[in-house]
Amino acid sequence: EDGGPIAIVRSDITDSADLADRLPVRVRIRGVLRSGALTYAEIADATGVSVNTVIQTLGRDKSGSVIRVIGPDGVTRWGLADVQRPHVTAVI
Repeated sequence: EDGGPIAIVRSDITDSADLADRLPVRVRIRGVLRSGALTYAEIADATGVSVNTVIQTLGRDKSGSVIRVIGPDGVTRWGLADVQRPHVTAVI
């Protein structure tokens, strides 16, 4: 029996915890940084990996898509570079 129409919706795989766990750490980090810049500890907590893994992964990234920013509070965070607006370096 036909159950009716099937809706197909575009979604980011990093939004699904079950699917995101299977992605490379660098992709998971970019996924959590879409909401704004985070500290190493916040990234580790959001991705479920160790702080050391986050540090190593960000240290290996040479793409320029993830950048280090120092917030007005003096805390170092990591954010996504805004490729659409090069003069804006990250969302804090």
